[in-house]
Amino acid sequence: MKYLFTRPLQKGLITSRPNRFVMFVKSQGKALRCRCPAPTKIGNSNFKAVPCLLSHHKEKGKTSHTVEAISLKNTFGKHWWVGINQTKVNAVCEYFLNSGGLSRLIKKPEFRRDGKIGNSRIDFVSKNILLEVKTPLTVLPNLSSELTNYKHAGKYERTIRHYSVLSKYAKSGKRAIVLLAYLYPAPAFNPFKQNTGNLKFINAMQKAYKNGVEFWQVNMAIDKSGIVLLRYFKL
Repeated sequence: MKYLFTRPLQKGLITSRPNRFVMFVKSQGKALRCRCPAPTKIGNSNFKAVPCLLSHHKEKGKTSHTVEAISLKNTFGKHWWVGINQTKVNAVCEYFLNSGGLSRLIKKPEFRRDGKIGNSRIDFVSKNILLEVKTPLTVLPNLSSELTNYKHAGKYERTIRHYSVLSKYAKSGKRAIVLLAYLYPAPAFNPFKQNTGNLKFINAMQKAYKNGVEFWQVNMAIDKSGIVLLRYFKL
């Protein structure tokens, strides 16, 4: 099962990432100012001479291209594409849900997107189910050590609010789901190593699990033409 892009992606080479929203890329003999669709830390990469895949869009703005994926090397020396578009992943998951590709997760999805619950917005909301999609990129497991960042002290306030809403929903006897969506063949998720920066996040996640929140993982693979569903499983 494959989610197809409207037009094929083009290859490029990232030369820098001056801020979390912008990447400069060389592609087809041109220097491009591109949108970075993941406003988080992405592993420990310094983004100098990193191969990438770009999409082209006609929307008005300062950028005409978006970096959809970067090429990284795992511990076995094999390169793969790691999708980084945290904005597009909801549309991709919705496609696989509606196409029956995630039927063991939800058989008959009847959701509205971006529903407001309490003081948070949840990605997918139905009468008896809340589904929040997360696309982790801060830690890139199973990649070479210089690209792995287990000491990251990120800001998790938004995610903690989501876990609080999902915990209350699950505690009331309804289904609340966190779907960890990886746009590369990731190993089964393991919580980050604790540090002073992520302790509240780890505690919120553990509390959500104890209250009945379901944690699932879906692995996908991205190439020039689209995104393929590889496998999904309950954690």
